[in-house]
Amino acid sequence: MSELKMSGVIERIGEIKEISESFKTLEFVIKTNGEYPQNISFQITNDKADNFLNNYKLNDSIDVYFNIRGRNWTNNEGVIKTFNTLDVWRVTNEKF
Repeated sequence: MSELKMSGVIERIGEIKEISESFKTLEFVIKTNGEYPQNISFQITNDKADNFLNNYKLNDSIDVYFNIRGRNWTNNEGVIKTFNTLDVWRVTNEKF
């Protein structure tokens, strides 16, 4: 898989959700740059979530490096739904 990167400004930061003793997540949204800006939601996990909260705040310009994760779920009627997650592995805000 190739390295995926997206740049933008932090528009929203959620709260850390403890899924289990060994797994926690944090969701945040950036607004991308360009002619047609988009609001993109990302998930960051475990210690990276704590680091994100300690190092970034609303309106910071950041670069997000991530992988796309997908999974299927079958509802009660037997219909299969597919969910995607943009799973962050690195965030930077290098100034030029």
